[in-house]
Amino acid sequence: VAATLRLAGFDDAPARAARVMALETRLARRQASREDSEDVLKADNVWTLRDFAAKAPGLDWPAFFKAAGLGGQARFIVWQPGGIAGAAALVGSVDLATWKDYLRFHLVNHFSDVLPKAFVDEHFAFHGTALQGTPQLSERWKRALAAANLALEEPVGHLYVDHYFPPQEKQRVREMVGHIIEAFRQRIDKLDWMAPATRAEAKAKLQSLYVGVGYPDRWRSW
Repeated sequence: VAATLRLAGFDDAPARAARVMALETRLARRQASREDSEDVLKADNVWTLRDFAAKAPGLDWPAFFKAAGLGGQARFIVWQPGGIAGAAALVGSVDLATWKDYLRFHLVNHFSDVLPKAFVDEHFAFHGTALQGTPQLSERWKRALAAANLALEEPVGHLYVDHYFPPQEKQRVREMVGHIIEAFRQRIDKLDWMAPATRAEAKAKLQSLYVGVGYPDRWRSW
C-alpha cells in the first residue's frame, strides 16, 4: 500500500498506508465468516432503500444509490447485513482523511495495469508473486490480449470464428448433438421402470435442452 501511494506521488506514504491498513482490517472484521458467506440461505435478506438508513446508519444511502444509478431501485438483496452495517458505521467514525487515502489507494491499485511500468511491476510483485507465487509477469502482448478478451470477448471471439470456425462446421456438430439427443429419447422409451408420467416429464426435459455450439447464434453488439 505504501509503495503504491508513493508511486502515485503522495507524501508520507508509510503513515497513509498504516491508516489504510487499519481501516481495511476494521472493515474485514465486520464481514461474515467464510462459512456464513457461503450459506445462500443467510443471503436472502431483502431490504428497501429505507431499510438501509434504519439498519445500516452512518452513510447517506440515497446519495450513494443515486450516484450508482440505482436511485429508483425499490428492493435490494443484502448478502451480508452485518458487513453493510459495519461499513456504514465506520463512515461516521473514521476521519475523512483516512477514507480519502483508502479511496486513493484503491483507485490507483485498480488501474495499476494501465499505468506506467512501475505501477504494473509493483502491483504484480504483490498480487502475482507474493500472493499467488507467480515468478514472472506475462509478456505485454499476452496481457493486452487478455484485457481485450475481458472487455470485448464476443468481438474478439467473432474474429477467431471468422477465421477458424465456418458455419458448416457448427452445423455438423449440431447434427451430431441432435443424434445424441435422439438416442437419449429412444433410451427413455425403453426404460420399463419409468411410469408414463415420469417418462413424459423426462422427454419434456430433454426437449427443453439447449446446446450451445462454438459461438452464439446472435452476437452481442457494441
